[in-house]
Amino acid sequence: MTQAEVDKLYTKPVVLSSKQYTFNIELPVDSIDGYRWFLISPDYDYIDDDSYSHESVDIQNSKWGGMDNFKLKLTKKFRKVPYKIVLHFECLRPFESNPKVLTKDVTVLSLPD
Repeated sequence: MTQAEVDKLYTKPVVLSSKQYTFNIELPVDSIDGYRWFLISPDYDYIDDDSYSHESVDIQNSKWGGMDNFKLKLTKKFRKVPYKIVLHFECLRPFESNPKVLTKDVTVLSLPD
């Protein structure tokens, strides 16, 4: 997986409607080679992490070894105001001392009534 391939993911914002408090970010990962995506902790409390899962895919029919799925939830105090946040993710091999790091920023827009 290359940075150029990652840059083609989530090119448009994730838009949340007024009653949508939970959302998923799914990122392809070459897990066979030991890579994993990590959500870099934001400096604000707009979201809570709800869960994380890794799903292996059919390697013969896919160019990726799996998908890392992040389930996130808006915090209660930010469900009534419109906002734009940028979530920062990094993909790396956690066991390497000098890992090659791929980055992805995902924009989330909340549009309450």
